[in-house]
Amino acid sequence: MTVAYTTTRGTTARWIAALFPADVERLNEAADRLGAAFLQGDHAGAWETSLMMAAAPAMVRERERISLPPIDGLLPAIKKGAKNFAEAGGEDAYFGDPTAASAEDGESYFDALAEVLSLSVMEHLGSKA
Repeated sequence: MTVAYTTTRGTTARWIAALFPADVERLNEAADRLGAAFLQGDHAGAWETSLMMAAAPAMVRERERISLPPIDGLLPAIKKGAKNFAEAGGEDAYFGDPTAASAEDGESYFDALAEVLSLSVMEHLGSKA
């Protein structure tokens, strides 16, 4: 198996959904703030690899990252019943385009994540006042 970085801690999509579990409009707002790469639902593609390049660049295997061809189809494959990456067409456990990743994009994505989290916390605290 070839992967562009050593580890990941799950998908941010699940994290965002946990922030807004019953509020589809807020979930969509959060997704819009996080950008097109996030909305594509990649795994170890441009979005997640950009975060890794910003947070832990030594963990990104640059030679492998720049050699991986884009792979689309994770979300549609899951919707069709795929239960693992191989069934979804990603035997190498990545989807998206890791070659499009950059540390600069990762910094922007972290800023957007911080904004989404801040808004969620402030809304929650406001509802408790």
